[in-house]
Amino acid sequence: MLRLFTSKVDISSKASYIPLLFPFWGPILKETIPYLSGVFKKTSFDKNYYRLTEKLSEADCVLLLHNYWTLKKYDPDYLKNFIHQARVLKKPVLIDATGDCADEIPVKNSIILRNSVYKKDLKSNEIVIPAYAEDFGKPIPRKLSPVPVIGFTGWSKADFFRSLYITEKTPGLVIRNLAIKYLNNTVGIKTNFILRGSYSGHLKTISGDVKKYRTEFVNNIMDSDYTLCVKGGGNFSVRLYETLSLGRIPLVVDTDNVFPLEEKINYREFCLFVSYKNLDKTGRLLLDYHRSLSINDFLGKQQQAREAFEKYLRIDSFTKYLVDEIKSRI
Repeated sequence: MLRLFTSKVDISSKASYIPLLFPFWGPILKETIPYLSGVFKKTSFDKNYYRLTEKLSEADCVLLLHNYWTLKKYDPDYLKNFIHQARVLKKPVLIDATGDCADEIPVKNSIILRNSVYKKDLKSNEIVIPAYAEDFGKPIPRKLSPVPVIGFTGWSKADFFRSLYITEKTPGLVIRNLAIKYLNNTVGIKTNFILRGSYSGHLKTISGDVKKYRTEFVNNIMDSDYTLCVKGGGNFSVRLYETLSLGRIPLVVDTDNVFPLEEKINYREFCLFVSYKNLDKTGRLLLDYHRSLSINDFLGKQQQAREAFEKYLRIDSFTKYLVDEIKSRI
């Protein structure tokens, strides 16, 4: 049992508390981010593996109650004071730094949770956690067909961002557009693309009906053999975990990614990886991969994808492994 030092007295008025606190203080469901809120309507972290305490003497860590990047933007004085107080308490600080930012966090004696990080920059005190993704339930497997179907639904209409020279830190929209271009130009595969002109995960940017868009998104994954999964604003893909939840095979464009529990999960057993350096070969690599699979191979990879999500990467299942990771760094 991991024990986290917290106090409601210390809550900032300018930021929401983090999801680790949802099982104890209740989930925060925001109408402006309907798909993310939909995750926490169904599940949350499993509080059987950790608890909160207001007794510093029995705590393993001091928990920052709010997201690090949110505080840095909206309440920097709170963040500065917290870091100072934690240093005085001489306890490790557990920091939720999930989100798109991959910048370094200069807090000594800290354990940092994040989604976005580049493998070459990963620090020993950092833990990569899954993006919060909805569990869509037990999927219906697809049968192997001669022509592979690659799907994608989302923001991609930004042709003027295209570049002949890219790096792993090139914006995800650029890499996404190039991958879509090369897949569309590959003979022998079927593309199932719904291309939108804006981000659909927030009410401020979505340009259509929320429920309709979500249904189209889910159906697109279900009706495809593979789903294109590329980094977004940060170096990670929420779509990857949603694809696994639906028991489909992700085609992952590798931009020096780090995935949760890589020592336990062999992602290459059920994902097809293409380096961002080889985007022009994406279609050919997909064709070769698909043609190498037997009927049983294809079904098995779909099952492995779903099992990885259900047993390890769904947020409640992940809690046990997260607690083990945190304790190993204390």
